[in-house]
Amino acid sequence: MKQEKEGKSMTLTQTIKEYIDLKLEYYQLTFVEKVSLLVGHIILLVLIALLGLAGLLMIILLIYNVLMDWIGIAWIVSLIELSFLGLVAVFLWIFREKLVVKPIAGIIIRMLIEPSGKFKTKKDDEIEE
Repeated sequence: MKQEKEGKSMTLTQTIKEYIDLKLEYYQLTFVEKVSLLVGHIILLVLIALLGLAGLLMIILLIYNVLMDWIGIAWIVSLIELSFLGLVAVFLWIFREKLVVKPIAGIIIRMLIEPSGKFKTKKDDEIEE
């Protein structure tokens, strides 16, 4: 009888240890998955930023060529382009919270808070509806 109780308590202790080990492994895997998703999204944002920068450069060159045909004076054309880029920079600085900080923070927070495998972007929600 006494051996039976010891056997049951050993089994219960082993089961609790296994449960704790499995929970720890689950949390480690969840953490690794979320970090890898975060790194993947950051790399995607960097690539999109680089492509956007290349596109902006091409647009600036196009505007330069068009303005050179119309105006013909290089320093005036450059001044017009610099003032346009300055306006865009001021616009981004004024609305940085709304346009940059809050959307990126929201994506990162949703990725880290949502349960594993359930992270969705707004586009995923729109597709399902």
